Amino acid sequence: LHKYAIQKPFIVAVGRIEHKKDSVGLVAAFARAVELGYKGSLVLVGKPGFGYCEVEAAIKKSVVKNFITIIPWLENSELVAVMRQADGLAFPSLAEGFGLPVLEAMALGVPVIASDLPVLREVGGSAAKYVSVGDTEQLAKAIMEVTQPVNQARYRLLGRERVQNFSWKKSAQKTWEILCQQK
Repeated sequence: LHKYAIQKPFIVAVGRIEHKKDSVGLVAAFARAVELGYKGSLVLVGKPGFGYCEVEAAIKKSVVKNFITIIPWLENSELVAVMRQADGLAFPSLAEGFGLPVLEAMALGVPVIASDLPVLREVGGSAAKYVSVGDTEQLAKAIMEVTQPVNQARYRLLGRERVQNFSWKKSAQKTWEILCQQK
């Protein structure tokens, strides 16, 4: 945290900083959460993607711009260290293929806030807090909810239990079964 001047507490978002990840909406939701009483910062970890200029503009005009840190890339060990210290992972994607950061966060015992997309529900099960796609007010309230100590403990436990349903071995086995059915 010292290397990147990250102050605790904070919410982290991992993935490209772009339109598809609703990074502009996350900036707005974070500002609203601060308005509602959240005392932390927002750390965006990812390279600029499609629509990054809009995100950059939203941050520049935000009243909480001084509490937003962008880190384009982290070594795996650094990412683990940063995520482990976060109050929660915000993953408000508009569309997603799988949502690996959700699984990674749960494995590290980090509470997850994710868009209510079928693919993210498949990954997070009942261990994540879901918000309607693009609803910044709901996202702000979810930030407030998951950062409360009593809720953090619950989400951490649920996440660690949920991640046990996933393994490379299970994935390989299911892939093999599907391939064998194709014959």
